[in-house]
Amino acid sequence: RPGRGGGRHRARATSKRRADEPARRIAGPGRGERMPRRSERSRIFVAALLGDAAQALAAEAMAHLRSAWRDRPGLRFSPPADLHVTLAFLGELEAERLASVREVVERVARAHAPIEVEVGGLGAFPRLDAARVAWLGFGADDAALAALVADLQSQLRAAGHPLEDRGWTGHVTLARCRSRSGIDARPAFAEGPDRRVPCRVDAMVGMASRASVDGPHYSPIFRALLSGGMQHERV
Repeated sequence: RPGRGGGRHRARATSKRRADEPARRIAGPGRGERMPRRSERSRIFVAALLGDAAQALAAEAMAHLRSAWRDRPGLRFSPPADLHVTLAFLGELEAERLASVREVVERVARAHAPIEVEVGGLGAFPRLDAARVAWLGFGADDAALAALVADLQSQLRAAGHPLEDRGWTGHVTLARCRSRSGIDARPAFAEGPDRRVPCRVDAMVGMASRASVDGPHYSPIFRALLSGGMQHERV
């Protein structure tokens, strides 16, 4: 359960565009996307992007942690443009197998309606007193989001794409600590932002992660709109 406080997280299906829709709009195949070359192996994952309100809350939380941990070496904060929520991580994948991944993601997207979740609450992996990853909670206890992730991961496995066999926790990675012992995040978290903001999940995005000297960089490959149940809505 991320952070302090909280409350019930409510999801609802809607086809209307809202101010909290994902800020990083990705065009269909073409602009904003780069398919890996046939000989290229990339770390592939499926993600949801943040809306404006969630992006602002994440920036506020990172600014607080930067100040609280300014004397701590070995910290790397996520670039704002790379903030996302991983729904399924496939690891290294040959370019030829991306078509199968995309087919699964698009099929799952057609079966699920857009969701509105709550974002907020600071948490850490593996523990608060030995944090190596500091994160912002995303859709904790949200049944519709959990159903989307479970369906996505189940169908990816059925299509022959192995995934990590561990429970899923919705989160936005804010910072990583290179120290093996981690950092005691409890004092900083106690003084951090404790509000919750809404975020609309209306698409799943296939992403490629490529290593560089200053950390991984992400680029979108494809985008699948959540469209399930839309034909049943009444105006």
